[in-house]
Amino acid sequence: MDEKQLSPRILKEIKQIKVGEITNTLDVPSGFLILKLEDKIVEKFEKDLKKELENLVRFETDRQLNQFSIIYFNKLKLNSKITYE
Repeated sequence: MDEKQLSPRILKEIKQIKVGEITNTLDVPSGFLILKLEDKIVEKFEKDLKKELENLVRFETDRQLNQFSIIYFNKLKLNSKITYE
């Protein structure tokens, strides 16, 4: 399980124990939680910088296009009148 998937409180408890130990009782919305640490695996994750940059550029482009679309739509809304008889 990735650290980012855990709540900070649960992650703190897990980091305090050793392999084979059990955490203190944790209060969670659905009741109580007790965890046992079976094993720790440390993996190094290497990011593809080119792919990350492409994703960021795509995200920013989409954001700006959405913003321009909203501005254009609001401008049309203000400048248009619909009459009916």
